[in-house]
Amino acid sequence: MDQERRAADRPSRPAAAPGPEGPGPSFPRAAAALAAALLPLHLPEHSRPWRLTAKPRVELIDCRSLTVKHEVPLAEGAAWKLGETEVSFSLEREKWTARVRASGASERTVTLSKLPSLLEIEAGPGGRGPYGLSVRASADGKGLLVSSAQGAPVPLGKETALVVDSDRDGVLGSAGDGVVVPGVRTVAPFAGELWHRDAAAGLRRADGGGPEEWLLFDLPMPCPENGDHAAAWRLVQWRRQQAGMRPLRYDAALEDGLRKHASYCRRNSFRGHEEDRARQGFTPEGAEAGLGSVLNYPFGSSTFLQEAEVQLSTLYHRNQVLAGGLVRSAMVRHEGMFGMRTSTDPEAGLLEAAVAFPPHGMEDAPRRFHPDGEIPAPWEGSLRNPGVAVSILLPALHWNPDLPSPPELVVEGPRGPVAGRFHHPGRAPKGVPKDNFGNVALVPSEPLPPLTLFQARVRVALPELEGGGTFEYRWEFTTGR
Repeated sequence: MDQERRAADRPSRPAAAPGPEGPGPSFPRAAAALAAALLPLHLPEHSRPWRLTAKPRVELIDCRSLTVKHEVPLAEGAAWKLGETEVSFSLEREKWTARVRASGASERTVTLSKLPSLLEIEAGPGGRGPYGLSVRASADGKGLLVSSAQGAPVPLGKETALVVDSDRDGVLGSAGDGVVVPGVRTVAPFAGELWHRDAAAGLRRADGGGPEEWLLFDLPMPCPENGDHAAAWRLVQWRRQQAGMRPLRYDAALEDGLRKHASYCRRNSFRGHEEDRARQGFTPEGAEAGLGSVLNYPFGSSTFLQEAEVQLSTLYHRNQVLAGGLVRSAMVRHEGMFGMRTSTDPEAGLLEAAVAFPPHGMEDAPRRFHPDGEIPAPWEGSLRNPGVAVSILLPALHWNPDLPSPPELVVEGPRGPVAGRFHHPGRAPKGVPKDNFGNVALVPSEPLPPLTLFQARVRVALPELEGGGTFEYRWEFTTGR
């Protein structure tokens, strides 16, 4: 059903208390495979290049991800192919042995004295390297889990990102690779862009002949005359990378509809998504923008950056901002309203990707839920000033409130399990639309302590999977100050 007709068919919501409004349209359902195409890369006229080279890293990098299939299981004797180099593993006298075979070179045998281990090899066309594999034992002890732990370190402001060879073709920076960004250990799809709260950079191939290399360039910001707007955009892009999603393209053409919806809301003393054709100020553009956005009505001195933080410190709104199917977006503050377009593109890929927040390895996870609440609320009754919701969005649970068994989500800190309100499909508070049934979440009863490591684990029976199955995932994060 198209958005304009949906707005006409639905009754308008009454005015609501201050706080962000819930998402309008539901996510499209599609069994979309991970898209490998690069997003368009717009480079500034005056760029400063750095040469991007692969250098060894001494530490192992945990690259677990819900989105990028980076770590793969290998049974004894199975081979890992990297360009022209092949690596196989065997268990001999209770020690794992790696055999490395490269074109034009003699076989090399390496004994892994203990696991996890870092295996350094030469890989890529012509044996160019160095290259590193992280090797650890599988849970059953009968195989190994292998991932590329070394890659190309990329300066990103005062931080360093890491491009890793997720597609295992022995070439860093190809379309199937991933990136580990500062402050997190989840691999995001490589899309020619790198983001941080304070910096943004793009990658492109060097022109001309000679060895293949990558050059790093500063990315232009949207609304360059408004530093606050650009800062909020960098934050959203960085958080998407941390959650394993692709970056967005800023589309200024989407701003007009958001402004028209803000004007409609102000003119009619209305806070919500649907516009009534009979009311003054109705426009098709505003109605479409209202249904395809997350909204907030601060009516104060808030900034773009503060509003972006608000969306991420809720439960339902953050899933719209971090959705895998987003390709382009825009943000507006107008007539006392903040709006961000979040309509998904059915052809974008990653529509079925799971999204955990805070993601694995996040070092500055928010401690508090948005204090003014969220509409719809992720709990029944009053729960004032709780901790930020720890959640995982599983699109496979959409429209499926009748699960064979309740999901399990446990969040543990130094003092044991965190107490709070548990939210999952089949136990959704009244008034929560079905497009939010994919959430499995715990809303702590009080703000989380600062600078504290938390471990989360989730287990959900998914009858919609082929043949039935169970989804399990473990991750950890550390709160900020």
